[in-house]
Amino acid sequence: MEKDAITGMKPYVIWVWRNSTMIYKIRLDSIEKVKDFCSAAEKVDIEIIVKQGEYEVLARSIMGIFSLNLLENLELVIDGEIKIKEIEEFINSIESMGLIIH
Repeated sequence: MEKDAITGMKPYVIWVWRNSTMIYKIRLDSIEKVKDFCSAAEKVDIEIIVKQGEYEVLARSIMGIFSLNLLENLELVIDGEIKIKEIEEFINSIESMGLIIH
């Protein structure tokens, strides 16, 4: 699969680029996955939001994520000032954990 011309990353099936916003579908269906995800989010200097319906929490907030229904898919929203290298590192990190739904 070819890399995206803007970010240089491989495109994903559920990836929307709207006004500097990237949206991924993710699954955090275990305590370990939530811990690993929050740890990865803490390592990057970008604003990352996890959404479910009308609820939004910071990806760094383990308590916020546990307040969502983890039996359902979540939306990962990366917004704000685009820092391509940090975004790519974060996406590669959570993809290696098997959290992105393709």
